[in-house]
This record gives sequence, C-alpha cells and structure tokens, in this order.
Amino acid sequence: MEAKLVVNGVEVKLGYEELEEITGCLSDNQKNRAVFDELAKSPSSTIRVNVSWNKAISDQTVELLLADSSIEVLRGIVENGRSRWIITEEILERLISNGDTELLCTVADEVGDFYECDVDVICEKLVHQKDPQIRYRLASNSDTPEEFIAELIDDEDMDVARTARKTLNKLEDADEDDD
Repeated sequence: MEAKLVVNGVEVKLGYEELEEITGCLSDNQKNRAVFDELAKSPSSTIRVNVSWNKAISDQTVELLLADSSIEVLRGIVENGRSRWIITEEILERLISNGDTELLCTVADEVGDFYECDVDVICEKLVHQKDPQIRYRLASNSDTPEEFIAELIDDEDMDVARTARKTLNKLEDADEDDD
C-alpha cells in the first residue's frame, strides 16, 4: 500500500506505523469515507481495526471487514452499529462458528439489532455456547426472547441462571405495567 502525506506541496511517504497513527486520528465523517475504504484494504490488521470502528465507511467496506481473518477486526466491525444492517444469517453463522467469546458477547448484547437475521436463530446458537459469559450476556439482555431466557433459568452456571431469573422477572413486571 502506497501512502503519503502532502502539506503545502511537501510530500513524505508513510510506512505502516505512521499510517496506523493517522488512521486512528481521522475524523469519523463522510469526507474521509474514500480514505477509509482504501485503508480497509491495508495488509496491516491494526489499520483495518482502526477503520472498523468508523461509522462513515461504505457498505462494501463493512462487507470486506466482515470477511477479515483478524479476530480484532471482526470484533471491531461487529461492535460498529453500521454492520448490523449488513450482517446476514450466513455471516453471523460464520462469526459464531469462530467461537471467540468477546465477539459472541457483543452478538448476545445486540441480539435484537441484527436486522437481516432472525433473533430466534441467533439465540438458538448462543444459548448453547460453552462459555457461560456468553450465556450470561444473553440472559441479561431484555431483547432476548423470553423462551430463551426461560431456558437459561435452568443453566448449569448459577450466575447465568440467576441473571435469567432477574431478567425474566423484569420482563414480567414490565408486561404487568403495560396492562
């Protein structure tokens, strides 16, 4: 990747370290979209991570980053709300099969915000994850359908079970308040 900085006609070539620093400092706005789109193609995973946090990236860049091999890039782009409109069940299946706890906790936290995915399909995959942290996050999310929270009440981990019970009680209280 060729990168350079030009100030009043004075030009200097940039290595990946300088480009990483600059990428992290660019404003997250539309005027930088084309630059972000190019930086997302960088061989440096740190540069791609820096790009993944930006909301001013194109759909094509979101798709590119969702296919990245770096777990840090995947974590960043899944945390980025821009990706929630683009992630399909197929992409989510690949992300879940990755098994990364931090990534799956983000999915559990945002289970209702993946607009191209069926919430029940997501929950079905998360409710059986080995790591209790993922199940705990699913159990504490009021956007998790009640049937899955109810299933987690019987979880083998007492913290998951207790959290599921609390969440279900809050949902039931909210339903009573609506009546």
